[in-house]
Amino acid sequence: MLLFIHSSMAKKALLIGINYPGTAVELRGCVNDVRRMQKCLIDRYGFSNKDITVLIDTDKTSIQPTGKNIREALKKLIAEGEPGDVLVFHYSGHGTRLPTEEGLFDATDYDECITPCDMNLITDNEFRDMVAEVKKGCLLTIISDSCHSGGLIEEAKEQIGESYVNKPKSRIVTFLVSIVRSLLTTCGISSNDSQRGSGGGHDSVTRESELEDGETVDMKTRYLPLDSYISLLKEQTGQTDIKCGKIRQTLVKVFGEDSSPHVMLSNSMKRNAHRGLLGMFIGKREVNTDGAGSEVKSKHPNNGILLSGSRSEDVYVTRTGKAYGAFSDAIQTILSGTRQEITNKEMVLRAREILKKQKFGQRPASLQRPQLPWVVDPLRLLLPKSPQSVQNVILTFLVSGVVFIPLGAICLFASQGVIEIVDQYDIDCIPLSFRDNKVRYIQGLEDKRCNRTITVTKTMKNPVYVYYQLENYYQNHRRYVKSRQDGQLRSPKDENDVKSCAPEDTVGGEPIVPCGLVAWSLFNDTYDFTRNNQKLSVNKKDISWKSDRDSKFGKNVFPKNFQKGFPIGGKSLDPKIPLSEQEDLIVWMRTAALPIFRKLYGKIETDLEAGDTIKVLLQNNYNTYSFNGKKKLVLSTTSWLGGRNDFLGIAYLTVGSICLSLAVFFSVLYLAKPRQLGDPSYLSWNRSAGGGR
Repeated sequence: MLLFIHSSMAKKALLIGINYPGTAVELRGCVNDVRRMQKCLIDRYGFSNKDITVLIDTDKTSIQPTGKNIREALKKLIAEGEPGDVLVFHYSGHGTRLPTEEGLFDATDYDECITPCDMNLITDNEFRDMVAEVKKGCLLTIISDSCHSGGLIEEAKEQIGESYVNKPKSRIVTFLVSIVRSLLTTCGISSNDSQRGSGGGHDSVTRESELEDGETVDMKTRYLPLDSYISLLKEQTGQTDIKCGKIRQTLVKVFGEDSSPHVMLSNSMKRNAHRGLLGMFIGKREVNTDGAGSEVKSKHPNNGILLSGSRSEDVYVTRTGKAYGAFSDAIQTILSGTRQEITNKEMVLRAREILKKQKFGQRPASLQRPQLPWVVDPLRLLLPKSPQSVQNVILTFLVSGVVFIPLGAICLFASQGVIEIVDQYDIDCIPLSFRDNKVRYIQGLEDKRCNRTITVTKTMKNPVYVYYQLENYYQNHRRYVKSRQDGQLRSPKDENDVKSCAPEDTVGGEPIVPCGLVAWSLFNDTYDFTRNNQKLSVNKKDISWKSDRDSKFGKNVFPKNFQKGFPIGGKSLDPKIPLSEQEDLIVWMRTAALPIFRKLYGKIETDLEAGDTIKVLLQNNYNTYSFNGKKKLVLSTTSWLGGRNDFLGIAYLTVGSICLSLAVFFSVLYLAKPRQLGDPSYLSWNRSAGGGR
């Protein structure tokens, strides 16, 4: 270890040991780890004592390892490091995990943190930002003897030894579990079991064990469960209402600007939310989704090494009272047993052998790569729950296609089952002598009766709906839509309120009820149907919306001065019938959004058999000729989807087909030429064509 340290280099170190004395999660060996590392750096590697900063919490006269002090000390260490210098950062203490903020994606749903003595957490993302400032050519060695300091995925490139990281669950299972955890977090509920389920969690409890040499020891994991952390945070801050979902707010409230900027949801946190505690030391990374590591790059290559204890344990020897961290002790044991330089790979493998013999559960990890020695937790970068992962994108398109295509087929089938008869009569009902001057005919006093014949091609089960269809008619024109007074329609007290109804507001100084252009232009063509010389009655009751009849048109509001002016716009209303019963008016007053629309005229409540001949006597009264409009009579059945409308089914089929095609395309592309996700270098404007960065 530290084979690159030579006497000609400037050497500086920051050593942090936190025992949390007097708390329920007190450790015993962290400060001892720091003292031993300090002596090792001075005696073996020639560090000067004045260049070693020590932060411990057992000596109240020294600088305490609070969140603020650790940040400042680490920033100072990195800022003072020049090219050619060697920096060492050692941390012994508790590690914990803070649930990620809603809307951010993380492979484990947590931000990994180190736990200062004042509970002012330092997140993995904040560490990454600080360590990224190491100058090019300055070497940084980081030794972390705490839980949740990361691990290597199985079969990762240049992995040293085996990884403790559990094989991830299927993406669907993980996604569903994350939803449940999010709901629990929202409700302020947390459990250690749920943390275990997400990989790598373990209780901070003491257990007794016997070492290979026969010594009896008490061992305690250096992991701080979330519930324990919340209890300590309550003690430190005096806040009593801290829940899982309020930890970040509490840290900001208590520590203010001294809290982690990533706790305060900075842009950097959102940018790096997928990285673990080891991932805090990297800039960019790619990892194959099959578990094989690939090229790694950082802001400054060739300048970092990390030795991680991962599942760290605090050891107390019952007989002698000696206390230490298992991983730190293994390092010191190896160094004291050899005077030759030792590589990091050899260090880790030997440490694993020692810990395994002593029945510790730790699996130390180290990684030093030719292009980036920064150690990462590749599991973080797989992003199994990220919507940007190619698997989830393909799955989304596939599910959308599978859902939309059958739904479109069902809608289209239902629409095709609707039987419609459409008869355009506006031209045919104009006498030949008036074909060149239709407006004169429609405004004149000539007989407007017109006979039409309709043949039923398929049996139409009752009720058969009768519609009139108008085209090139803009009921959505702003001035037209605003020319009405809804208050007047509801209450007789407001009959004089006609301020928005001009030009159809008053006649001879008296208010018009209902006023406005919408009511004035009420459709007034009429239809009478006969079959085999027998009249087919048209039921015009309940053709409007019940909510309109009950709340928008008053039962004690009657037409007054309606169609008494000039010119007459459309149909007249019976002044003895209240507006709530004038259903033709109610239907018409619900204005259409498009220039082609249908409105319900009535219902024929008898079956029309195939081959029936229906004769229609209609009154062609309504003037659509002034604006080149069209009028059509429509007889139609309905389905569970309503009237005939192929658009919805076609739209579903089109979108479903596109989604399914994209799913197939992306699957083929991914299998034939996969590329890794989450790599910002693909967004770089100056990225070379060959893929280099």
